[in-house]
Amino acid sequence: MRKYHELLFDSSRTDIMGVLDYDMKNFDLTKLWLGEKVKGGIPKDVVLFVDNTNIEHTDYVGNPITWIIMSDKLINLMYGYIKDDVEILDVNLFNQSESKYVKGFHVINPLRKIKCLDVEKSILSYPVDEEFKDLGFTVIKPVLKIKDIPEHVHLFRLEEAKNIIIFSDSLAQSLRGKGINGVAFVKLDTT
Repeated sequence: MRKYHELLFDSSRTDIMGVLDYDMKNFDLTKLWLGEKVKGGIPKDVVLFVDNTNIEHTDYVGNPITWIIMSDKLINLMYGYIKDDVEILDVNLFNQSESKYVKGFHVINPLRKIKCLDVEKSILSYPVDEEFKDLGFTVIKPVLKIKDIPEHVHLFRLEEAKNIIIFSDSLAQSLRGKGINGVAFVKLDTT
């Protein structure tokens, strides 16, 4: 049976680069939360300020705005699996302590969305307050319906919760032993 993982930043790592602050100017940062193509890309005046912790050993950059910021090394390793399903965007990362821009990183915007959440088996949270009932549920622990996921797809957003990014096991396994830092793959249950 096929296996899938949720893509997360490895928050146990304190030895890799992270975003400390950002200046969005007039750009709507939520455009990268929904899996919609970003017309014109991320504006050049948008800047993310990073610390200088092991820049050369960082492949997935943790950040408070939940953008998927990856090293070119990691993107190149995944490219054959994901090229038809993502938008790769330029991003300005600025290292304040060294007063210079950091090269070699891009934002990945997964565009493919698949409706495959097993609502009955997943752990969900519903708003208690009447005022927020129409917002629906929050996915705490997703369980995927494997029959709804095309076999050739290796990276996608969960249609029911677009902030959840799913990796195929074959993609995750292809990255093992490649010296990737900052990525956590959390195995998901399937039905």
